[in-house]
Amino acid sequence: MITPLALAAAVAVGQVSVSVSVSATFDTLKMTCVSSGTSGNYFVAGLESGQVKVMDSAKKESIATVNAFEGAVQGAAISPDGGTLVAGDDLGRLYLCKVKGGERLLTYPRDKGHSRGIQTIAFSPSGRQFATIARDDSLRVWNKAGGDPVAIVNGDGANFYGLAYSPAGSIYVGTLSEGIRVYSASGSLAATLRNPTGEGGNFFAMDRGGKIGLSCGRSGRVYVWDLKTRKYRGVLEGHEDYVKGAAVSPNGRVGATSSSDGTVKIWDLTKLKCLGTYHDMATPCPLTFTPNGKFLAAANAGDSMQIFSVTPAQGASKD
Repeated sequence: MITPLALAAAVAVGQVSVSVSVSATFDTLKMTCVSSGTSGNYFVAGLESGQVKVMDSAKKESIATVNAFEGAVQGAAISPDGGTLVAGDDLGRLYLCKVKGGERLLTYPRDKGHSRGIQTIAFSPSGRQFATIARDDSLRVWNKAGGDPVAIVNGDGANFYGLAYSPAGSIYVGTLSEGIRVYSASGSLAATLRNPTGEGGNFFAMDRGGKIGLSCGRSGRVYVWDLKTRKYRGVLEGHEDYVKGAAVSPNGRVGATSSSDGTVKIWDLTKLKCLGTYHDMATPCPLTFTPNGKFLAAANAGDSMQIFSVTPAQGASKD
């Protein structure tokens, strides 16, 4: 069910209003993870079937399918050049696959890899490396070309959730112990951003420009950070249970969050106000905006992939 508020969702964000509405539902595609594409209308979805699909949101169809695993895909990310993708599963396995044709190109070493299921995968801006976090509470940085990880960071109880590279190449990771940690490309700790209430985060998300970060708490609160200044901006309140997923539009002005309460909320990140609420969503519900900011991908309570239209588009800012 979608509340009338969500259908109408026309609240001012700066000088424009934003509406978000369901564009398509794919009942047979059970989505387990999702990440943004490289450009335009595209996003990458990992499925319960073991497939990874590159989706064209405007055409509402898959443009490429990779058969990665026999079990569910737990993490997937496409390289900046769009030619390859990395997929991970609940056993900690990582494969590099060719997007066109779906051929498996590399298997990354297991003996120095993750011992438990993959949670998030992100490519560096150059595309030469990617980072992974897993349920073993560790961060690993890999060369796309293969070999052992070039950096290993053990959380030692931090509990890593959510991962992203900034345009400058810093690695941002959400932590249950503090909120956000910032690491260099070599795995050295550069900064710790502590949520003001002392609450940590179940997930972390940022916009493509690395300006705005969201740290998702177990209290139902979402903490908003200015990543350029590394200063806390304010809190989003409204979820009634753990917040376990988030996405930020490419321009950093609109956010989407998902919770164990079965809702997805759309937020004005400038005014820190809720624009609308979608009910009967997956728990957890993976979320991502397309690079042009025209679409949002999510999953409903049956885990079926859904595409939402975002009007007007929230593409990358020119500043």
